[in-house]
Amino acid sequence: MDKGLKGRLGLFLFVIGIASTTVHAEEVGRWGIGLRGGVGFLSQDVDQDAEGLTGPAVSLTTTYQIRHAASLGLVEDMANFLFLSSDSVPSTLAVGVDVAWASHKIKSKSDGFNFGVSDALVVLPHVEIRSGRFEEVTPYLLLGIGLSFDSFRESPEFAARCAPDPCNIERAQTLLFKVAGGADYFLTPRLALNTELGWKFSNRDVDPKINATPALSGLRTSGLTVLAGLRYYF
Repeated sequence: MDKGLKGRLGLFLFVIGIASTTVHAEEVGRWGIGLRGGVGFLSQDVDQDAEGLTGPAVSLTTTYQIRHAASLGLVEDMANFLFLSSDSVPSTLAVGVDVAWASHKIKSKSDGFNFGVSDALVVLPHVEIRSGRFEEVTPYLLLGIGLSFDSFRESPEFAARCAPDPCNIERAQTLLFKVAGGADYFLTPRLALNTELGWKFSNRDVDPKINATPALSGLRTSGLTVLAGLRYYF
């Protein structure tokens, strides 16, 4: 092979390499997966006589970024209002699914009686309006609606009060709404430290079959969640 042909072939491969790198760079970062942990604080009494204590929360989330989608309609107006976008750097929109678990110990407000533990497994489709105005920090607003799969673990004391019948607090599904604000702090071009403060609304009706007091008349588990963890984009 003569030197001219080698040179042209080398130039061709160099151009193809740059083009491939450019396309790849545009695709990097669209998918993200994150694992976070934290705590949940209930913002209201569980029922008129019971309250929920601060408990642990864990979240696994997957997102897909839709570039330039946030430059349309209401999303653009909201992003501009929240200073998440500018004329030169518009916001982007990410859609995702969050699978989370939270747990709260429930006790009586009057005498501290231990009812048990309320657990919730949440499946939450959501959208994130993400700002691109900062180099290493990406703040976002999250809006989501999904299902909370609720269960309750009665304490031995509560089960004894229900005896001989079971307490009959069965598993149930309730609608869940969530609004959150968060940020990704990029440690590398793909790995980010993620923090998020969110508020969720979830009320569950409970009609336990109990022959003694006190009794639960509902499980209102609306409240705040504070999460921190890592996100990886690819």
